[in-house]
Amino acid sequence: MKLEKIKLSGFKSFVDPTTVPIKGNLVSIVGPNGCGKSNIIDAVRWVMGESSAKHLRGGNMADVIFNGSSGRKAVGAASVELVFDNSEGKAGGEYAQYSNIAIKRQVSRDGKSVYQFNGTKCRRKDITDLFLGTGLGARSYAIIEQGTISRLVESKPDELRIHIEEAAGVTKYKERRNETQIRIRHSRENLERLDDVRDEVEKQLKNLHKQSEKAKKYTDLKAQERNYKLELLAMRWQSHQVSYQQLDDKLQAAASTHNDLFIQRKQLQEALERSREQHKNHTLKIEKQQEGFYKFATEISRLEQAIKHNEQSYDEAKLESERLQVQSQQLQETLTEDVMQLEEQKVLQEETEEAVFVADERVEEAQAVQQDAQAQRLAWQQEWEAYKNQTASYREQAEVKRMQVAQLENQNFQLHSRLQRLQGEQEELNEQSLHDEIEQLDQDINAIEAQRKQLQLSMDAEQISIKELRQEIKQQHDTLHQYRSEFQTIKGKVTSLELLQQHAMGKDKQKLSHWLDRMALADNQRLAEFIEVECGWDNAVETVLGSYLEAVCIDSADQLIHELASLSDQSLSLFEMQTETQESSRNGLVRLLDKIKTPWNLQGLLSSIYCADNSEQARAIVEKLKHYESVITPEGTWMGYGWIKVIGETDAKTGVLQREKDLRLLKEEQLSLQAQVVVSEEQLESAETFLKTAEQQRESLQTQDNEYSRELSLKTAEFSAHSARTEEQQQRLQQVNAEMDDINTQLLENTETCEEAGMIKEQAEMALEGLEEAQYQLEQKNDLLQTALEQSNKQLNDCRQQHHALQAKIASLKSSVVLTEKQIQRIKTQIEQGQERINVLNSKIQQTSEPMGDKREELLDLLEQKAALEMALSTNREQHGELEEKITQYAEQFSVLQQGVEQKKELLDNIRFEQQESRIRQQTVTEQLQEFNVNAEDVIKTISEQASETQWKLKVDELGAGISRLGSINLTAIDEYQTQKERMDFLNTQNSDLIAALAILEEAIIKIDNESRQRFKQTFDKINNGLQEKFPKLFGGGRAYLSLTDDDLLESGVNIIAQPPGKRNSSVHLLSGGEKALTAVALVFSIFELNPAPFCLLDEVDAPLDEANVRRFSEMVKEMSENVQFLYISHNKVTMEIAHQLAGVTMKEPGVSRMVAVDIQEAVKMAES
Repeated sequence: MKLEKIKLSGFKSFVDPTTVPIKGNLVSIVGPNGCGKSNIIDAVRWVMGESSAKHLRGGNMADVIFNGSSGRKAVGAASVELVFDNSEGKAGGEYAQYSNIAIKRQVSRDGKSVYQFNGTKCRRKDITDLFLGTGLGARSYAIIEQGTISRLVESKPDELRIHIEEAAGVTKYKERRNETQIRIRHSRENLERLDDVRDEVEKQLKNLHKQSEKAKKYTDLKAQERNYKLELLAMRWQSHQVSYQQLDDKLQAAASTHNDLFIQRKQLQEALERSREQHKNHTLKIEKQQEGFYKFATEISRLEQAIKHNEQSYDEAKLESERLQVQSQQLQETLTEDVMQLEEQKVLQEETEEAVFVADERVEEAQAVQQDAQAQRLAWQQEWEAYKNQTASYREQAEVKRMQVAQLENQNFQLHSRLQRLQGEQEELNEQSLHDEIEQLDQDINAIEAQRKQLQLSMDAEQISIKELRQEIKQQHDTLHQYRSEFQTIKGKVTSLELLQQHAMGKDKQKLSHWLDRMALADNQRLAEFIEVECGWDNAVETVLGSYLEAVCIDSADQLIHELASLSDQSLSLFEMQTETQESSRNGLVRLLDKIKTPWNLQGLLSSIYCADNSEQARAIVEKLKHYESVITPEGTWMGYGWIKVIGETDAKTGVLQREKDLRLLKEEQLSLQAQVVVSEEQLESAETFLKTAEQQRESLQTQDNEYSRELSLKTAEFSAHSARTEEQQQRLQQVNAEMDDINTQLLENTETCEEAGMIKEQAEMALEGLEEAQYQLEQKNDLLQTALEQSNKQLNDCRQQHHALQAKIASLKSSVVLTEKQIQRIKTQIEQGQERINVLNSKIQQTSEPMGDKREELLDLLEQKAALEMALSTNREQHGELEEKITQYAEQFSVLQQGVEQKKELLDNIRFEQQESRIRQQTVTEQLQEFNVNAEDVIKTISEQASETQWKLKVDELGAGISRLGSINLTAIDEYQTQKERMDFLNTQNSDLIAALAILEEAIIKIDNESRQRFKQTFDKINNGLQEKFPKLFGGGRAYLSLTDDDLLESGVNIIAQPPGKRNSSVHLLSGGEKALTAVALVFSIFELNPAPFCLLDEVDAPLDEANVRRFSEMVKEMSENVQFLYISHNKVTMEIAHQLAGVTMKEPGVSRMVAVDIQEAVKMAES
């Protein structure tokens, strides 16, 4: 891998794009002081990843950007590019496949730094990985500046070891070892976090296991209950089905019988109808004969009645006339008697009314006497009630006080006994014993509590700190997880969109990509990446531009014209980037170009296309446009003169502009999230460290607190025991004193109450004796009043009875008078009516006495005709009776059949009702089975032969009770338990994987250490031999060697021991400047001989050497150039003479460096020619 060229632009003094061609292995950079030669060395160091501005001779990284001069303005960015020839494939690893390798670094004044590998953005780490083990790097031994010689020779043993490790290729092993150690540390942290998560999940698993077992039991019981319910429903369905079949058979039999009876009834009914028809005809015949018979009979009866009536009327009139005459005489006698009786009744009524008036006066006198007696009796009753109340009160009072005195005497006796016992107990309780011990224990407890309180405050503070840290760690974990999830999500979206965008822009066409690579256009952006479209006009712009969105943006197509012929089977659009020129619409219409923001000029593609809000407006605008102009709507409908174009949105290449806009936003969000993830990881690591320290401190405090707690518990228990005994004694003493005081008070009160009760008792007894005389007087007065009251009541009752009798007699007499008067009037009327009747009867007797001969002859003729007709009628009646008997038999048979038919019909209705009921129940069971999505017949097939409805019903009830006993059920616990168990298994697997990974990583570190020791030892020996060989060559004698400061090859430093000719062994620090330079050169050349770097940079290394040493140095460089490419800066002519190429640096313009390259061989040829 050889360096071909160095490209600089805006880097320090190289403001213009400058290329330093490298031809041959010896290139000398010459020029006056201050012209910018060393800036080339800084550029190489910078592009290979140098991150320290101090090593680039600046204050900050922005100092590498050209900062302006007297004639030039400052630029905004600096870039350096190194181009290597890797045709031999000497680059390590994946980089061996590239024939050319170009690494580029660009930085802007806003601090944004970009690395590129062959035109593709990459990381700084990718650049450093490329040079690992090659001897190249930002601070490798292959770059030797003016101060590097002294730094290399005077470097500490550990610093010098780094150069040897770089030569040995151990650097990449150390880098990998560091990465492995970081991974081990992260793995251990993850393992600790994993252990915490496993502990938490294990706790959840225990709880979920119980809940899941309970839920499984519930599920099993529920499944059993469901099966039994299904089988029970199926058995019920089968039972209803069998019942329905049986009822159907019964229904068929009953229907058959009913039909037979119905047919018999119908036949009998027809016979009965025929008989009834005959009976009806015969009845009509008889009725006609009977009508004639009745007519004769009626006529005969009429004649007989007429004759008889005349005879009876004559006799009756005669008898009635005689009777009325007798009756008239009797009524006249009765009338006379009634008149006399009426006069007697009126006299008696007047006498009775006078007697009633006298009786009224006697009743009023008796009532006055009775009221006086009742008033006296009421007054006595009140006196008697007052006497009884007073007597009862005195007696009750005396009895109560007597019982109270007896009770108080008994109570006083008991109180005296109790008082004696309490006095003895009081003397025992007054003794003091435990107060000294309690005071001592109290002092000890206070001291321990003070210490424990102080410790508790510290623990609380630590606990709060730990809680806050844990909460912070949890939040940071959640935040970090959220950031990572969002980052991965956005990364996936970016990848998907990039793939879609690459396909949409044709970047996945292999042949076209090869052609673009060959033309150095593969990294050029497409036109769609520079376009921003106003919202809503994406479809319109995509429709118009179409495949031009895939156009590769170039500065000029002049150089590519002759290469376009090679694209015979590929489509390609090229767009020349020209600055946009502002041009307004000439006809007042809105151009599609106005809806687009882009840094380039799109006039050639969109100049004659206008915008319309809808198709109707577009159609109207088209009519006003020229034939080469067109109009388009936001939906993508494109219209022109005589044509319309519509593109569907199903095309895979649609949405390119929107995807590009989404990609920009997602990439910005991705960078933001990546920075947030890094910050969150650092905060989380810091918080976990603080948490671990706080937990250790808390454990220490907890141990001390436990010790104090144990001692405090012992003291407190002892203090409590003593205090309890003392408190019990004090409480009992207080109780005894209180009881004694209560007893004395009670005795005094009882004595006073007893004396008072005795006095009240004596007063009550004296009052009772005084009331006995009053009782005797009241009883005598009661007897007198009772006798007077009875006499007055008897007298009043007699008067009232006499008065009532007289009033009843008056009422009776009045009624008799009225009746007698009515009787007299009625008799007079009857006498008048009798006389009139007698006159009428006498007239009737004269009329009925005339003869009846004609009627008697007519009667005899009618009697003969009636006899003949009666004989014929008798014969017909016998025949009619036979028909009626036959009809009666038919009717009885019809009634029997009708009853049978009704019974069968009722039976059919009952059977149908039962069948319908069975069918409804079966349908209900079927609906219940359908709720379980099962078929009854399928369930019946699975039922055992021993199954019965009763047993299954009991089992269903038992299962239901068992389910109820389980209580509340968390049915999601099974899935949660399974999920947590899978998570636990996954965590256990992760734990095992982490442990295995730790073992693998530790084993890898061991292997890396072994490999590093071996390589370092081999390299150290070779470099030491090379130094011992080259040191005498450069110094013309003497010797030098390397020594280790320690036996550990991984950590041992390296010292340089030098002995120039004629001097003793000494440390390299004691040498002169020139000796140090030659020693450093000898060391570097020894390293190069072992592991040649692709090139070596020397910055005025020969400056401190004299001419003889410069010649030896030049010979050594020339000899080494056969394997190593040298790029050196020198002011020495001897050193310049060995160069194959001279690169001159001038500063013709103040502050601006320029290159003037001279090929020595070409110059020699030109001079010779």
